[in-house]
Amino acid sequence: MTSSAARKLTYDRIVEKCMLRASLSPVIDPHFFRESNTVDEGARTKLVCIVTKGDPPLRFHWLKNGLPFLAHGETTVQTTEDSSIVTFKKVNSADRGLYTCVATNVASSANMTMQLIVNGMPIAVFH
Repeated sequence: MTSSAARKLTYDRIVEKCMLRASLSPVIDPHFFRESNTVDEGARTKLVCIVTKGDPPLRFHWLKNGLPFLAHGETTVQTTEDSSIVTFKKVNSADRGLYTCVATNVASSANMTMQLIVNGMPIAVFH
């Protein structure tokens, strides 16, 4: 390796380290991400994860009970530059659990967890 190539490699590493240090870590807004969300079975609800601080690009992913969450059936995940929203079009008892939003950028990651509580459908009693 020539001395100019070695200097360029050293310079590139210094620039990379400076960029990592200058990046702001993501911060999830707790105002929108409550500790729990109680809904009736059959209702609609959304889990909203908004990052108010942190340098782009941001990546989001969701966990349910500590495992990767994948949208299915009438559940969708929409992600924008600074937010991710899980929409349940029709909540059912299987949707109960702890949902964690994880936001990541080059500096680090942040996460918050919410418990989704699903009230069962009332049983009609006829006399």
